[in-house]
Amino acid sequence: MKKIFLPNKIDIEKIIIASNNQFLNSITGKLEKYDFDIKKLRIESIYYILYLIFYSTIHRLNVKNQEEKNKYVNTNQFIFNDVYIDLPSTLLQSIDRDYHKIMKFLTNQHLNYDNLLFRNEYKNGKSFSYSMNYTYINSGYKIIDLTRLSIINNIKKNCTISIKGKIIDKKLKKLKNDFLTKFDINFDKLSNKLMSQNIISEYSSLISLFDYHNGRRWMSLNDKTDGRLHTNFTNLSSQYRKLITNKSGENLAELDISSCIPYLFIISLMYNTKLKNLIIENDNLVLYQVIFEDIINYYTKNEITESLIKELKQIYVDILDNNFYKRFTTGSDLQKSDILSLFFCEIGTKQKVEQKLKELYPHIHYILNQLKNNQTWIKKYGYPPYENCNKVLAHYLFHIEASIMLFKLIDNIKKYNKNIEIITIHDCVMISNKYLDEVKLIMENTFKEHISFPPKLKVKI
Repeated sequence: MKKIFLPNKIDIEKIIIASNNQFLNSITGKLEKYDFDIKKLRIESIYYILYLIFYSTIHRLNVKNQEEKNKYVNTNQFIFNDVYIDLPSTLLQSIDRDYHKIMKFLTNQHLNYDNLLFRNEYKNGKSFSYSMNYTYINSGYKIIDLTRLSIINNIKKNCTISIKGKIIDKKLKKLKNDFLTKFDINFDKLSNKLMSQNIISEYSSLISLFDYHNGRRWMSLNDKTDGRLHTNFTNLSSQYRKLITNKSGENLAELDISSCIPYLFIISLMYNTKLKNLIIENDNLVLYQVIFEDIINYYTKNEITESLIKELKQIYVDILDNNFYKRFTTGSDLQKSDILSLFFCEIGTKQKVEQKLKELYPHIHYILNQLKNNQTWIKKYGYPPYENCNKVLAHYLFHIEASIMLFKLIDNIKKYNKNIEIITIHDCVMISNKYLDEVKLIMENTFKEHISFPPKLKVKI
């Protein structure tokens, strides 16, 4: 059975009963009778059409920057919506032969109810487009089971498996097979309330879950950029990840690397030569690795290695003791996200946290600025980097993460027990609770195999 969800406030059955087959003429302000019986409209078709508009609206808003999002949302409430979604007549016809009546019903006002949709008229060869009335979005949500054959067929046609990146088929086949066939979503545990203050992000997470259930499953990996594996599950918040089970209905535990980016950064400085054993299939990042070596050589030649090593060891100890972020946030208004942004932002854009880094770890502050400075690359190679160096640094650290998590760890787990179902979410691996101890040990040994100082692992059940 296929499933969709819509905000609770959208209650078609109530609107139909309350309307008494009448709508409010927007010009005269008077009630008029429909020339058809709205009680005979197929409720399931109406909900599915609304979901298509709602689905596309959330997708479009989710990719906007925060400043653009603020036009539509204030905290966790929609305050505006002018995102118009094209709905071709061919698509609507395939869903329901009475789609003209349905769209008329949805764009009309009814007694005690505003219209659910606003419509842009047909022009310049384009189909009608529709925007959802934002006042209906600000509520909890409900799950709707779909059974009509025409809708099921439409979902099957559009909910296809999408695999982008040849490396997935070549090197991550076991992980791909697990993702496509070995997991379910436990909708019984899904709350009908929005759990966070980011309503767009939360609706987007729900869409990812429902897509996975309905068959729209996707994986992508671009080894020319961040090298990370992205799937339906990648951006789910913790409360939604808990809904994923294996086919036996067993809950999944999470094992992730504590303070992963800071950890990988200091490891890159401590064991740069050893990291060459990790395959990075990106020529630009191989060049960037040489820049790391140059910086370490500079410190060695200038006899200040001892001071740098002291800072690196302190950060490593702080990571193991869960104190890395606390050292920045104690006595300040800095957040974890501010500290993480240090590694990816352009120089000078996060002055408060950059100053804190300089106070705590002056050598790391200097090195980080050198690695994010385009002039460092230009001085070395005589031409600009392919991206600003702050982005190159992010790609480099993500590639190291992926090299271990995707191409080393997964093989080691499957060699131990091929029946262990695995989901990876960047620096996190999700497995059935019953395999937690074994996988934790495998994960620790995998890191020890490639890096002398393993990370601290966090367990979430």
